[in-house]
Parts: sequence; structure tokens; C-alpha cells
Amino acid sequence: MIRTLRRLTPWFLMGPVTGPLAEGVFRNLRANNPGLASLYCLAAVVSFYDLANYGGRAMIYLHHWMSH
Repeated sequence: MIRTLRRLTPWFLMGPVTGPLAEGVFRNLRANNPGLASLYCLAAVVSFYDLANYGGRAMIYLHHWMSH
């Protein structure tokens, strides 16, 4: 548990959404899986765009829609 937390902490310093997505890009590029890495990259770009332009409302609406 502590080892996992130590491994993930630098990524979470980037942000609660951006960090794990950047970590997914990095790990999948390292594992030679560019298709999945590009999907993580696309998700990071969309989430950053949503946060910058709409304050994260699209993510809130998506979460609300998926929980019902």
C-alpha cells in the first residue's frame, strides 16, 4: 500500500484528474501500447479543455448521468 502510494504521489501532484491520465499515458507508452496511450492522452486533453473553458461542468454532468 505504501509502495503504491509512493509510486502514484508524483502523478497526483499534477492534479486529481490530469495526474492519473498522464500516468496512464506514460505507463502505456512504456509498455509499448500506443493505442491505449493515445486514448489516455485524448481523455486528458478533453478534461483539461472542459476544466479550462467550463469549470469542469461536463465532467459533473457526465458523472450525474452515469450514476442514474
